[in-house]
Amino acid sequence: MTSIHRWFRLETLELLPISLRRFAIPATTGSVQDMERLFDLLVDQADTDKYTYSLPVIYANLDPAKIPAEDNLNVDSVACANLALDQLHDLRPKHKSAFAELWHRAWPWIVFFQAYRECLSDRLMRLDPCFDVVILITRFRKDKQLESEIFRTVGVRTLVVDAWFAIGNTENRLDHSAFTNLCRILPSLTADEPDHFDEIIEGAGGVANLSAIIGTTVLDCVRVAIGGPATHVDSLINVLTFIRILGHTDIMSPALAAAGGAKIITAASCTGFDPDGTVLEPSKKQTIVLLCLDAVSTMIYSPEAMCAALPVGLLQSVLFCSTLALSQDEFIHCMLARILPSATVYHSVLVVLKEVIPMFSKMPDSLEFQRCWMYKDWMAFMTLVERRIAFMQQTEASHGVSMKACSNCNIMRERKDFRKCSRCQTVFYCCLECQKADWNTGHRETCQTNQIYSLRNMDITPRNYSFLRELFHKDMMKLKPSQLIPAPQSALPLSYLRELAQRSDRNPFILVVQYQKGIPCAYIDEIAWARRRDFQHRFNWDDLERREARSSGLMELQTMVVQDGSPWHHRHFVFPQWSDRPGFLHRLYEVLRRDISLEDAEQEVERLCIAYENESGTRIH
Repeated sequence: MTSIHRWFRLETLELLPISLRRFAIPATTGSVQDMERLFDLLVDQADTDKYTYSLPVIYANLDPAKIPAEDNLNVDSVACANLALDQLHDLRPKHKSAFAELWHRAWPWIVFFQAYRECLSDRLMRLDPCFDVVILITRFRKDKQLESEIFRTVGVRTLVVDAWFAIGNTENRLDHSAFTNLCRILPSLTADEPDHFDEIIEGAGGVANLSAIIGTTVLDCVRVAIGGPATHVDSLINVLTFIRILGHTDIMSPALAAAGGAKIITAASCTGFDPDGTVLEPSKKQTIVLLCLDAVSTMIYSPEAMCAALPVGLLQSVLFCSTLALSQDEFIHCMLARILPSATVYHSVLVVLKEVIPMFSKMPDSLEFQRCWMYKDWMAFMTLVERRIAFMQQTEASHGVSMKACSNCNIMRERKDFRKCSRCQTVFYCCLECQKADWNTGHRETCQTNQIYSLRNMDITPRNYSFLRELFHKDMMKLKPSQLIPAPQSALPLSYLRELAQRSDRNPFILVVQYQKGIPCAYIDEIAWARRRDFQHRFNWDDLERREARSSGLMELQTMVVQDGSPWHHRHFVFPQWSDRPGFLHRLYEVLRRDISLEDAEQEVERLCIAYENESGTRIH
């Protein structure tokens, strides 16, 4: 027989005065009236010892064996358990040794009240059993071993998040009695196991809802953090810590960004001064900035999120970190060296940066800043921004003629001389005859599919898409073919490209240009691999390859790869290049497919590069 804690044994009731014992003894057997009277007297006397001596009553009435069957819910045992759960809220640290046994009894009843809250009568119903979990976890955290066990209990996370939403639905959320306690336990709500994350999402009713409550809570805390109670600053830190320990950034970061998280959390990182100049405690200010930037760093890979974060202080918060002793491995270095530069390929981001960067013009003049760890990365980023803004202004000021190529006969003319397919809006023709000919030789089968692929790219604004194409074209015009020929030790050496060409009956090559850190890095790859890496299926590769095969080398496939939405996701933009003479990839294919030695092939490729670089011709994207 398992022994129970001495405080839960019935003989402990003998320590109560007779005035209380006369109610306590029958209360242990399930007398609702005696239990109510006992606890009323305990409240009046406010004696912690007498409360301790009454613990057998609480223990007895939380016996899971007394949970009723579903067909008979409204019984006295439910009323007694309801009263017992109320009394657990008064536990003190002195009762730490008894916490574990009380949790194992209380949890089944909490689950019962949560599951049947709409089935119980008004007299027996507990309005929000989720708050019992928050209060008990707060009490039981003194026992670290028990706390770990609690968070391994299936369903705990769901009820904690339920409590979060219940508080969020109240008018004065920050003044709710359970709000501070809830925030205190959020950093313990880890999602190391897949089931843990699923529980949190279940409690929230979806990722979008969880992102919304996070944003709302951060915003509430920021509004009162300066000049308000210190607990609200701590609550803000706890919510931001929860975002970090929650992980699953591939799911959470896009959802948080969609809920306005980039703007809200960036604004929170600037929490430091109120209108009167009151300053946050430095250590807490530092903690808030680092936690905010850590969260935002996984959201601002999309241009929309970056545009939301920049005006509310993203760069200011990054510069604040220049005063901190951070290593080059910190995510701040990643943000400056990779994330921010990568965003400069978007027109919308450059428009915002143009408005923001003037306020930092004097930063390089500071000797202290010149000696800090981020100076080199900051200057490289600013140089890139200035260069891209200058190009943006150049494209906006120029009135150059837009060129297109006919998808049937490959002729290149001004855009105004072309007609576009009225259905898919993706292909152009120089005349009606060419449109009819292309319809009969393949476009009939691909037109509807092209419409579907077009819809998958509608999240990119037309202006951003146009600027991406213009930037890509500029960079490709500067690219020398000799830069594309791989070294022998590269992942795709010339010997591999030669083997690929010799076993292909048509040009198998595609030019891939990755904008790493915002700077183009080009290499030749296999079209089949590019197709496989288009995980989101944004392009109709069958149609692209069909058109390339019919072009007699005048069209070749080139793809621009930029970071999209998260550090692990990349977005591909296929910008076919049209020329008035066969392109470099087509000529490379013709050279490599010849039956000559590898050494001779290398010499032929070298001569091809020199000849192509010296040619003058028209190329468009």
